[in-house]
Amino acid sequence: MRDLTFSPDGRYLASASGDGTVRLYEAQGRFLRTLGKGPAFLKVGFDAQGRLFGLQLRGNLTLFDPATGKVLATRPLSPYLFSAAQSPGGRVLALGLSVGRVEVWDLTLPGKRGEVRVPGGPVYALAFSPDGRYLAVGSADGGVRLVDLLAPGGPELRLLYAHKDLPLGLAFSPDGRYLASGGQDREVRLYDLEAGLLERVYVGHTGAVYGLAFNPQAPALATGGGEGQVLLFRLP
Repeated sequence: MRDLTFSPDGRYLASASGDGTVRLYEAQGRFLRTLGKGPAFLKVGFDAQGRLFGLQLRGNLTLFDPATGKVLATRPLSPYLFSAAQSPGGRVLALGLSVGRVEVWDLTLPGKRGEVRVPGGPVYALAFSPDGRYLAVGSADGGVRLVDLLAPGGPELRLLYAHKDLPLGLAFSPDGRYLASGGQDREVRLYDLEAGLLERVYVGHTGAVYGLAFNPQAPALATGGGEGQVLLFRLP
């Protein structure tokens, strides 16, 4: 399992899988349907209209109707894709590349809007803050960094903390207070951005943790591991 997300209304939970499928569940965990085919899906999300998208290895974007599973549209993006994040409102995608860069794409425009160079090698995980100002970046050196996209002199980066191994998934809480990360080290870390410190470490997965999603309607964090297990944690 590579990514996990709730729909904005809290009705659906979607996962992206390395076997080239997107799986759709009710928010309580009941399986509904399997979507997609081809290369591994790395990212899933919902746009402002409630449509489901899946982003695949090699940079192919597919838009689905979650109610029927029908493919609505497809679009090629970057072939160097390693990770991706969706901005609040669903209009902008940030793509983490194998060459240590982040590309920013506006889905209403034909080309990319800009890019940010980050240290630490290939970008394995990305997440936008709820207000769209910050982008969390997980790099091959284990570091989890915060990029201020609206800094006066251009994007500014700062290191928050590091996993013992690759950070593979990132997510902000709906109120922007917490940043959660999952790693190759099988740990889920919760960073308190208001206090500026690591709040706690959750364990329980037997495989690497790729997918993280905060429930927008409840104080809970869903995590998806490479072993295919979904765990739910209650927040502090």
